Amino acid sequence: MTYSNTPQYASYSQEDLVKVIEHYRFVLQDPTRPAIERLEAERNLAALYQPAYSSSSAQIEHNNRVLGGYRATLANPNVSEAAKAHARAMLEMAGADIRTQKERSLTEGSNKQGKSADAHLARQLGGYKSALKNPNVSPEAKAHARTMLAQHGIEC
Repeated sequence: MTYSNTPQYASYSQEDLVKVIEHYRFVLQDPTRPAIERLEAERNLAALYQPAYSSSSAQIEHNNRVLGGYRATLANPNVSEAAKAHARAMLEMAGADIRTQKERSLTEGSNKQGKSADAHLARQLGGYKSALKNPNVSPEAKAHARTMLAQHGIEC
């Protein structure tokens, strides 16, 4: 696989690309460098390693998986704060929602939980209807099923 899919590096030899990558890695590891210079090196290094995709849908899928990995980093309690800060920065840079799935469900949960409760009730009532037609269900259980269906306004 060739990593020189970025136009500015397309004419570079393999040896020159290795030197460029080493330079960017050095910049990233040098704490005396300004943050903007390290961010630029990180972006350029990521661009060099970005595989050349033939279709945009594959690129979108790849990006979604990468962003999902950053979200997983935020949710993982075993990950350092530095890694979480990096993941947050990368998600913000991509314009993605930085909230974890748990945080999103808490803020949007009232609507989703209402749907979930409705679905649960529908499944329960369906089970009671099935119980009425099942020959292996006792008469007491069928009576209970009729009672529960009647409480919800369903005639059998």
